[in-house]
Amino acid sequence: MKCTKAFVSTLLFLTFVTTKLDAQDLDIKAGIRGGLNISNLQGGGASGDNTFRPGFHLGAYGEIPLSDDLGVIVEMLFSQEGTITRGARPHHYVRINYLKIPAMVSYSFAPGFKGIAGFAFSAPVYARHREGRDGRERNFIDDIHNQVISFPLGVIYEMESGLNVGARFDLGLSAIGGDGARSNLLMLSIGYALK
Repeated sequence: MKCTKAFVSTLLFLTFVTTKLDAQDLDIKAGIRGGLNISNLQGGGASGDNTFRPGFHLGAYGEIPLSDDLGVIVEMLFSQEGTITRGARPHHYVRINYLKIPAMVSYSFAPGFKGIAGFAFSAPVYARHREGRDGRERNFIDDIHNQVISFPLGVIYEMESGLNVGARFDLGLSAIGGDGARSNLLMLSIGYALK
């Protein structure tokens, strides 16, 4: 229930904007995107022994041109994040899955290359903590804020075929919960423009 309102609101907004802009014959792109996540929790009450945890992201995106070089990219992604605490015995494993909605400005600075920066709003849909590989999992989604804000900054390379690859760093701006820890995330993506 935490992410239902955000999901529906964003879907309605994107449908409205796409319909209005499509009526103006703009070259709107829509596609799919997914790839590797490497995430960590740092600051606040997070352990200094935390290390990066692998995961993945998958979803859809739309890109609206504002000029020849500027555009707006909005994505809706399922994103696996978390951390592994290796200093403890047994190791501690934290996994948090989000519905992530980045809204970014893109700037074409060379043929095929775009720089991207903006804000991402994330709503948790799953949160588990486990001690050791075979330990019992504990659900702690009620301890996490309904919305987490981050700052994505990166680059995308687009090919004429519609295939694109990208890398971005997603810096946590707000704490994920009451202990003040923030999520930092490296995302390596591959995508394909459908239109």
